[in-house]
Amino acid sequence: MFKGEKFWAYAALISVCFFWGTTYFGIRIAIEDLPPFFLSGFRHILAGGILLSYFIFIKKEKIPPVAELKKIFIVGMLLIFISNTFLNMAEKHISTGLAALLCAFFPFYVLVINLIMKNNEPLNGFSGSGLLIGFHGLLIIFYDKLGDLANREYFTGIGLIVVGNLSWAIATVYSKKAQIRTPPLYSSGLQMFMTGVVILITSIFLGELPDVHFTKNSVWAVSYLIVFGSIVGFSSFTYAVSKLPTTVVSIYAYVNPIVAVALGVLFLGEKNSSLTYLAMVITFAGVFLINYGYQKSDLSKQARGKSN
Repeated sequence: MFKGEKFWAYAALISVCFFWGTTYFGIRIAIEDLPPFFLSGFRHILAGGILLSYFIFIKKEKIPPVAELKKIFIVGMLLIFISNTFLNMAEKHISTGLAALLCAFFPFYVLVINLIMKNNEPLNGFSGSGLLIGFHGLLIIFYDKLGDLANREYFTGIGLIVVGNLSWAIATVYSKKAQIRTPPLYSSGLQMFMTGVVILITSIFLGELPDVHFTKNSVWAVSYLIVFGSIVGFSSFTYAVSKLPTTVVSIYAYVNPIVAVALGVLFLGEKNSSLTYLAMVITFAGVFLINYGYQKSDLSKQARGKSN
């Protein structure tokens, strides 16, 4: 039985697994009435503004130096302007379940980028096997949907997810190399607010405002994305990371698509073939092996450090 901090840490992790899995469902509903850039900008300005109000007016935190703000802004542009906005655009073309499954493939992008930039040790057997297994899972998805690839909209949706994943992975690698010293939750508020302003300005220049329709469904969806997707989700993730090993926290990447697929089937009437579910299992197995391989590498480094 978990007690004290460990109990709350696992409770936070469970909330991350659930709430971040439901954001695909929320986006799918909101995108019916709100253009993709407007949705992303509006959501993140409000979420970032709430977090910044807490840190600046209640905790009396100082604004970070300009050099620090530049790093935070770059991460925000990669994570939110490109990755999140492209996800919004993709969900106009593909199902929530498929979008979530393709997003779960993001650890493979991180692995490849780290290898290219030589940020990690060479591939060990576990990570290499995971990369190959996960890649085959992705191939099964494409094989299952081969007929749909002739549909330009469907192909566009997959392309947007791929670019968004790549941007997310680059941001992940860059944020570690940039050594941002601002507290994670405060940094997240700054990322969301600054990037949200840029996205909203982009939305205006793209002429999206005439297509903005705040219906009952879109208001509820955006409110949910702001409160549970951004504020509660990220706060829970930050707390879980501070109390649990990162390899334990990373299980959210495996659970999110399951939640998204379940909600899509139950509430949106989305259908998936047995091959899609098989691909999901294979992809998750690949991601697990990559993370396990990194864990083994970290343990080896620690052992060598102690022996020296």
